[in-house]
Amino acid sequence: MLMRMAIANSREDQEGDEDGDLREQVDPQSVEFCYEIGLTYVSGSPFRLPVARLAAAQATLKRKMKKGLSKASL
Repeated sequence: MLMRMAIANSREDQEGDEDGDLREQVDPQSVEFCYEIGLTYVSGSPFRLPVARLAAAQATLKRKMKKGLSKASL
């Protein structure tokens, strides 16, 4: 809830800027949460980057599937 409020407030103040989380956010659930609340990037160790990228891709696919898009349109 606090992260959602912070993002909403920052977007009101600075339109057009990217929003991200600069903590070690490479746990797949954390990456998915950040995606769901609208963050455009997360940071983490280079060694954990593949896990974070996979989690971000999975979160994107989940959202597209929820919106009812067919697999052919992915």
